[in-house]
Amino acid sequence: MTKARRIAVLYGGTEYAISGREVEAVIDEIVAGVGADEARWLDVAIGQGRSTPARLLLGHGIPIAVWQVNTDGSGDGPGDVNDSEQVEPTQVEAVEI
Repeated sequence: MTKARRIAVLYGGTEYAISGREVEAVIDEIVAGVGADEARWLDVAIGQGRSTPARLLLGHGIPIAVWQVNTDGSGDGPGDVNDSEQVEPTQVEAVEI
């Protein structure tokens, strides 16, 4: 599996970014953090150009969305796919605590 150039994370109405990781690994980390007994944090970045490191608290009932950003210049916007590219959506089940 290849690492995404950029993964977007929507948290509290603000978009953050993670780079150099696989989407599935980020989702696994979020699921583990939501189900943990103690507070867990997700390391992200915020800002355009020169970004600033930030940490997001993971926990039960905190909404968070994750998606891989198309950074290769193909397509006109979110959801656009090359004819030769197939996208498999990833669905995460809610974790009940």
